[in-house]
Amino acid sequence: MSEDRLRGMIEQAFAEGSPPPAQDLCASPDDESLEETEVFSGKPWRELDPDFLHRYRDALFWFTPEAFHYYLPAYLVAALVTGDENALYVHNLLFLLRPTRDDRLNEFRKERWEQLTDVQIQALESWLSWLLGKATPPGVFQQEVQQALEKVRERHWWRETRSNPDHPKP
Repeated sequence: MSEDRLRGMIEQAFAEGSPPPAQDLCASPDDESLEETEVFSGKPWRELDPDFLHRYRDALFWFTPEAFHYYLPAYLVAALVTGDENALYVHNLLFLLRPTRDDRLNEFRKERWEQLTDVQIQALESWLSWLLGKATPPGVFQQEVQQALEKVRERHWWRETRSNPDHPKP
């Protein structure tokens, strides 16, 4: 799939929604996390450029599940626009998708990824497939992408059944 087509797919999948209120951006009250997330306040995800997202890549770890869900497509599109599969925010996303034995970390991840609708999950899968195609030569990065893609396809963090597959859990 071409970058343009994939970008359109991501933009369409995440077309709904508006920026979360400032008080709903950060899941942790410490100074570092607030510094990383407050700069997103009121900013539509489509207006965030790759340099901004690179600078605030750790916000992915501090966002509330709702803010994570809202700003996720900005990070996906930024990697497409720059063609930089090695951007640090890409590695942060992969980290959040990879399995762990830590129950608390799994719950943290689940709260974020379960926000996605099935259409958004399909866009994420397509993005990961694109990323896998960029991961050459074969190595650790390729293994990380493959592992993340497998976990998304298995719906590793999401509940097994959904009452309405087109909408996230309330």
